[in-house]
Amino acid sequence: MTSSVLSLLMLLVIVNVIGGALIWYLKHHPPGY
Repeated sequence: MTSSVLSLLMLLVIVNVIGGALIWYLKHHPPGY
């Protein structure tokens, strides 16, 4: 496995974690209107 593929996988995992946390946060703390 090349380093570029490994870094791409790590980036994908980080994006998934941040995206999931953001969606969870918005579900539990909806923006106030």
